[in-house]
Amino acid sequence: LPIRRWEGEVHIVASPAEAARALAEIRDETVTGFDTETRPAFRPGESYSPSLAQFATARAVYLFQLRSREVAAAVVLAIRLRQS
Repeated sequence: LPIRRWEGEVHIVASPAEAARALAEIRDETVTGFDTETRPAFRPGESYSPSLAQFATARAVYLFQLRSREVAAAVVLAIRLRQS
């Protein structure tokens, strides 16, 4: 397969206001991709929580930085909305 590069918009979501704008746009989509990124663990029993959640639509990618509780709560809301 040929290697392709994403040429759409990429939005970094780090605040509750940015999360609200991103969720409004994500809600309008019929298909949304979802992925998380987590710091690697190299010792037995060591683990970390996800630090980044990514939503991808046909028009844009949204990278939610999860260090903020409000932004993390927005991700949970987006997932619940997609499931209903």
